Amino acid sequence: DIPSYYINLLYRTEVYDKEDIIYLSDLARNTIRKKFEQSPEVSYVDISGLLNSQIVVDFDEQKMKAIGLDHFDVQDALEEENLEFSSIRVKEREYEYLLRYGKQLNSINDIRNVRISITNDKIIYLKNIADVYIDQASIEGLYFTNGRQAISIALFKNTNSNINVLSESVSRVIQELAQEYPE
Repeated sequence: DIPSYYINLLYRTEVYDKEDIIYLSDLARNTIRKKFEQSPEVSYVDISGLLNSQIVVDFDEQKMKAIGLDHFDVQDALEEENLEFSSIRVKEREYEYLLRYGKQLNSINDIRNVRISITNDKIIYLKNIADVYIDQASIEGLYFTNGRQAISIALFKNTNSNINVLSESVSRVIQELAQEYPE
C-alpha cells in the first residue's frame, strides 16, 4: 500500500531543542495518531521520526554518601510511594541502572517529590539528592523537512473509502488539532 497523505509535524519556530521534539513525539503518538485512527476513511497511521523519552535520576554522590543512602533506598521509596513509570535511568558513579515499571508517569514533579526516609524521624525529597529530568531514550527513525527535524505522519486510505471524503476528514482533524494545540 502507498500512503494517501503525508503530514509533516514540526515546531513553528526555527529554534527548538530535543525537549520540543520529545513533546511533539508524545503528541503525535498519543493524540494525533488516535484522532486520525478514529476516522473510518483511514486504515493505518504510520509515524516516523519519533523520539522516545525516559526519566533520568542523576544522583549527587557526595550528598548520598553524606546521608548514607544508595540507589536501592531510592527504589524502595519509589515503591512505597506506589509511583509507576515506564522506565527510569539511574546514574550512580560509573554505573547506570534502568528501572522499569508498569504504567506511564503522571508528572516528573511526582518523582522529584518522592519522600525518602533517612532515619525514623528524618525525611528528604529525591530532588534534594538528585537531578531528575526527562531525556531522549531512543529514536524511531530521523526525519527532516526543509533542513529541520520533524515527524512524518503517513495516512493510509481504507480500500472502501473515497479519497475526497478522506481529504475532508484529514482537513477537519488538522483544523481541530490547530485549535487544540495552537503552539
